[in-house]
Formats: sequence, C-alpha cells, structure tokens
Amino acid sequence: MKIDDLITITEAAEVVGCSRQNIHQWIQKGFLGFIQMGNQKLVNKDAVLATSEVMSNRKKGGRPRRGNKKN
Repeated sequence: MKIDDLITITEAAEVVGCSRQNIHQWIQKGFLGFIQMGNQKLVNKDAVLATSEVMSNRKKGGRPRRGNKKN
C-alpha cells in the first residue's frame, strides 16, 4: 500500500456518499482497517470502496433488520 492510497475519514465518507459516523462504525466493527497518523485515522480508498459495495449488497439482499420482515 502506498501513502497516496490513504484518505481521511471525511474524504472516505465523501467518496462513497455516506456519513463520517458510518465510516467509523465500519472501523469499529472490523470491516475496515485504518492507520493512525497523529490525531487522524487514514483508510485505504480501495478498501473503502469495496466495503461500501459489500454493505450496499447486504442491504439489498441480506438479512432483514430487526422488526422488518421479508415477505
């Protein structure tokens, strides 16, 4: 991995069109790795895109959320 492949949490959220909080949740759940540089967390842009795609597919065809039943 090259340093050029790393982006901030804010940039990651902008790239995939979600909130910064969402990116932090992916990190906390272990879906996305990060590197700590000073007081910033940096993530790999390709990994963010891949994680976003997986999460999008889970929403479309994955398990229903609690309280929602699939017919």
